[in-house]
Order: sequence, then C-alpha cells, then structure tokens
Amino acid sequence: TDLFKLSDALQAGLPMRTVTYRLKQYKNACIGSDVVLWLLDERIAGCRAEALYLARELLSGGLIYSLVEEDSDFVDGPEPYRIAATDRLCRFELGREKFERLQVNFKNAMLGVPRTLSASTGAQVVTVRPPETFTGSRATSWLMSSGCAKSRAEALQLGQEMMDNDFFARARPGARLFVDDVTVYIFVKDHSVSSGST
Repeated sequence: TDLFKLSDALQAGLPMRTVTYRLKQYKNACIGSDVVLWLLDERIAGCRAEALYLARELLSGGLIYSLVEEDSDFVDGPEPYRIAATDRLCRFELGREKFERLQVNFKNAMLGVPRTLSASTGAQVVTVRPPETFTGSRATSWLMSSGCAKSRAEALQLGQEMMDNDFFARARPGARLFVDDVTVYIFVKDHSVSSGST
C-alpha cells in the first residue's frame, strides 16, 4: 500500500472535526476509531486487524500523529489524531522566508559534524566522507534540539516538507517518505537555498 496515497485519500474522505478528549478540545482532528472505521468502510482493509496495521504504518511514517501521546502506538479508540497533510507547518505557519532560513541552518548543522567511514584494506586504512549525507534520526534530533520542532511528529513533518520541496532525498532510491531512523539522506545539489550561515 502506498502510504502517501492512503494519507491523501484519508484526508479527502474522513471529515476532520473538533474532538474533545480528557476535557480538552482539539480542532481539525479525528479519533483513532474513526480512522479504523474509514479504512474498513472504504474496503482498504479487510478486517479490523488489517486496518489497525495500516493506521500504525501511517503513524510510524509521520503521515498521521497523535495529539496527546507523542511516542505511543496507534490506538483504536477515542484518542485524537491529526493527518499531517492538514497541518502543513512549514508553508502555512512558518512562512517561506523562515522556512528557507530553517533549511540553511539545517544544512549547516547536518554538514557541520564530520562523518567518516573507515575501511581496512590489508595494511592500508581508507577513510571516506559521504558527500552531504545525514541520517533521518540525526535530522529529527537536530530539529527537536534546535527548537524548530516541539515534538517528534513536528520534526517528521518538517523533514517531510523539506523532502517534498526537493531540499534533500534518500541517498538510495526509495519511497519519498522521511523517517526517523538510520535511512541515509543526501542534499539535492541544484536546490536554490544557499548554504551560507545566517
């Protein structure tokens, strides 16, 4: 299943509303059981277990996120969730100029720490520095520690937004999904944002 297409279909098909959970209101949200029921009603999932699996995949990919439990597993219940596509932080809340400044600072931070791989070839040691590469977990950690993102979900959204704007891509061809793990990313050379300091 293409998670991006599934996320787009979910955004188009599942109405967002104000959800009250533990006496707090969350706008533009849905609850976990809404997601599961929608997946079943649309015949995307054949059973509740399959729907729960798909919802967990959407959550782990940063395409939906919990509004109350940052690092929890997806719950088929009353907990509120938001679809990341309905909450585009970068374009709509940061603004273009701040987003471009974030990209410059991000690139400087990712390139500022030397990364070397050493390989022993008999008596000789060869050191290779991958050009302009970084891992998803390093990027996510920097986005949170720098204050650009308040949570892992926001860091995943910011990373995805930068990927969507062709600022960086996976070093190995694959899904256009930014993930918080050891996946290696590389900056796109012809991107218009300069790497000078701000």
